[in-house]
Amino acid sequence: MGLTNNPESGKPVYQPVAPLLNRIVYGTKISTLQQWYFQKAGFEAWKSYFWPPAQRPDIIKQYDCRKALPVRIFFPSNYDQTSPQTLPTLVTIHGGGFCIGVPDDDDAWNRTFADLNGALVVALHYWKAPWAPWPRALHDLEALYLAVVDDASLPIDKGRIALAGFSAGGNLTLCLSQMRS
Repeated sequence: MGLTNNPESGKPVYQPVAPLLNRIVYGTKISTLQQWYFQKAGFEAWKSYFWPPAQRPDIIKQYDCRKALPVRIFFPSNYDQTSPQTLPTLVTIHGGGFCIGVPDDDDAWNRTFADLNGALVVALHYWKAPWAPWPRALHDLEALYLAVVDDASLPIDKGRIALAGFSAGGNLTLCLSQMRS
């Protein structure tokens, strides 16, 4: 995949592939980090099962395009979900250096934003590196974004949709906003 075009030749410039030993070392380091992080996340999930957090999503939904990547949806606290009124929508993407992190990490921020601004907040998820190399995360987010926007069961004002991201999610937000779809 070309990263950019060379101004002199007009041909794409490609990222060189790291030597095999370097890739093994980097993969091992990332896998170790992921193991530590997901053990912590597993403990947090267990804890929240018995003591549910005060700030959690109203709906957790799965779409056919990416069934393994649940989407977390936050309605404003004062919104009547039977109302036909559409809401401005903020789509958020979590951070984590493209290799760790889950949308749950931003639940408190998403809930607060939805309540303070009267907006629908949708938190997207994506597969992580190194097992899902670039641009897999971007394609996951594109598919989920299109599914969410096309979901007639959500009160989305299609003229007022914004994207936001935290850390690596900010990078993915910028990339997602540049996609042709």
